[in-house]
Amino acid sequence: MSTPHRAAWLTLGIGLLLMLAVQLSGHRAPAALYDGVVIEDPYRYLQPPPGAAGNPSSATASAQVESGSVGQLYTATTEVPPQAQVIAEPGALMLPAGATSVTLSVTPAASTALPTSGRLAGNAYRISVTDQTGAAVTIRPGSLVTLVLRADRPPGSGTIAQFVGGAWETLPSDIGGLPDLFSTNMTSFGDFGVVDAAPAASASAGATAAPSSAPSTGGESQPPWILIILIAVAAAVVGWVWGDAWDSQRRK
Repeated sequence: MSTPHRAAWLTLGIGLLLMLAVQLSGHRAPAALYDGVVIEDPYRYLQPPPGAAGNPSSATASAQVESGSVGQLYTATTEVPPQAQVIAEPGALMLPAGATSVTLSVTPAASTALPTSGRLAGNAYRISVTDQTGAAVTIRPGSLVTLVLRADRPPGSGTIAQFVGGAWETLPSDIGGLPDLFSTNMTSFGDFGVVDAAPAASASAGATAAPSSAPSTGGESQPPWILIILIAVAAAVVGWVWGDAWDSQRRK
């Protein structure tokens, strides 16, 4: 077999190797998976214990009255995740006569009394809605006005409570997606907080962690380099044999 022919077939084998490597690497590039943890903002207390953060945020939202009703209202404090959120469905508010706009307010409030059982797991929050004159707005019976509160740490046995008549009354509550978030549907506005009925622990516990996103490779297998090498060698051998056969035919 002549040198040019051998070079041609070797070049062909190398080309096949490169094509195969590109094809395999293109189909086996792993997509990123996301797992791990993210640290929540430290809880901000209205009356912080030693070593804890203070200056919790408030929140407001306003809306115009249209055809005697108000659309959906939502507001949340600025912590991550928010320490207090309120969502009112469209038409959920009963308006005073002459109301043209309403303002929803969420404000940290100093608690005048502690729960008789357990502890107040964080701040109390005062939830109110008023019209443009400051007149109180109430919740229409049967409507959905949802409150989500964050505890200062995941409670052992937590529930949202409302301060009514000088005492804390627990409300039907659900966990709101994270161990320290709780939600309830309010029937009236007022002061609310998360009550932890479990034995008290250190009030300056650290921030909690929640599922979130940290990239990983997901365990996809690497391209089979041994198979690639064997195919390349086979291509070179076949090229060599075909080259000899072609050269023999020319000499006949």
